[in-house]
Amino acid sequence: MRLTDLARANEQGFYLIEVMVAVMLTSVALLGMLALQSRSIAYSHDSQQRQNAILLAADLARSIQANRESLVSKGKLKTDSAYLVAAGSTFPSLGSGESCSTSGLGRADKAQRELACWAAQVRLKLNTDDTLLSDSTFICPTRDGRTCAAGSLQPLLLVQLAWHSRNCQAGSPTTVDDASAACLSGSDKGGIERYRLSFQP
Repeated sequence: MRLTDLARANEQGFYLIEVMVAVMLTSVALLGMLALQSRSIAYSHDSQQRQNAILLAADLARSIQANRESLVSKGKLKTDSAYLVAAGSTFPSLGSGESCSTSGLGRADKAQRELACWAAQVRLKLNTDDTLLSDSTFICPTRDGRTCAAGSLQPLLLVQLAWHSRNCQAGSPTTVDDASAACLSGSDKGGIERYRLSFQP
């Protein structure tokens, strides 16, 4: 009888260890699923940001093409057009009480207002601060669709948008001139990603 009681006590201890191991394995699996889910959310957010950048660039291209006379005169780009914003320059902003309505405005004022509204949308949809907007977002003439070029004879416009991205980690490949989307910089906490669109105005 004592031998049977001892065997039962050992059996109960063995089952307790099995339960503890099962709980530990389940908790590790749940933690792994949670980590995958958080990564999935981060990548989904970055993908949404990239899609927003594509739509914003296309929207600006349509606005410029609809108001082409404010940018092009006699087949040449107007180098003083409100649509041209060099890297490091400040984008226009809406004054107090101004809306995005452009009815009744002349071509130059319409371009200024459209660009101010577009910059507000970039700030909102890409969660971009003024420093990043000034330093890494620009609209310039280009010959090759990859780099800005001075002069009124350039056949294309280049639009670059930049935003903070978790995709651009330390060690991520940085900007390749001919890529439409790439990292400008990277760090352990994320970096700056950019999207470029070149088009003929």
